[in-house]
Amino acid sequence: MSNRIVIRNTPVDGYIIQSIMNFPTNKHLRDSWQAIHFARASLGSPAENNTSQAGDEVLCALIDAPAFSQLQINVAESTRKGVVVGDILASLYLMHLLELPDCSLSRAIQVSSKLAKSSEYGAGPETPYSERTIKTYIKEFASVAHLWAAFRISAHFSFANSTQDSAKNLAKFLVLSETCYQFGCSFVPHGAQYKYPIIKTEDAWVLPEGTSPSELTMDDFPDIMLDFVRGKDITALTNSFILGRVYSQCQ
Repeated sequence: MSNRIVIRNTPVDGYIIQSIMNFPTNKHLRDSWQAIHFARASLGSPAENNTSQAGDEVLCALIDAPAFSQLQINVAESTRKGVVVGDILASLYLMHLLELPDCSLSRAIQVSSKLAKSSEYGAGPETPYSERTIKTYIKEFASVAHLWAAFRISAHFSFANSTQDSAKNLAKFLVLSETCYQFGCSFVPHGAQYKYPIIKTEDAWVLPEGTSPSELTMDDFPDIMLDFVRGKDITALTNSFILGRVYSQCQ
């Protein structure tokens, strides 16, 4: 049974999305991450947002939450895995747009491995990027692959949405995520042993009611990903600085 993402129209909506992306199967850590940012927003400017009255659910989550420093470590670790899975789905989408003859999961994993080698994800040790290891990441983050794919495609998205402009960016991010979701739920990778779409609708986190998909073109994807998908590895490596944005956007 799929899970529905619920947006509360508060300045912490971006962190709700982030908690789902980082902890898709761990409700305790999701609630903890949301509650901490809810409390921070309440203490920061209660007169300007809708978080000044923290409910019992939030207070209970705060009491049971791990230390914020530990949560940050958890987020950094899951980010290193999640972006790899996002790269796989985004690469498949790009291969489909390019009408490449081999739009396979194996080829997308190769692209994601090259992207992992070209950048440090999170603020920790180098991400293991063997095909076997990456397949374990897919199992862990398949239900939110569309969210991570949208994050990787988005150039300027931030989870913090305390201003009107950033709230608009969140809305655009949700539309992009829905676009990736629709693709992932319908596209079957070439050569797949089992002819099923890359995203299983019964397991996935579904976007809020009323979110409509858009159309993507090759120009919407990062140059480094486009180069790797096309096999232009040398050119791609010169663009690897783009990937440095990942960890800073996850704080």
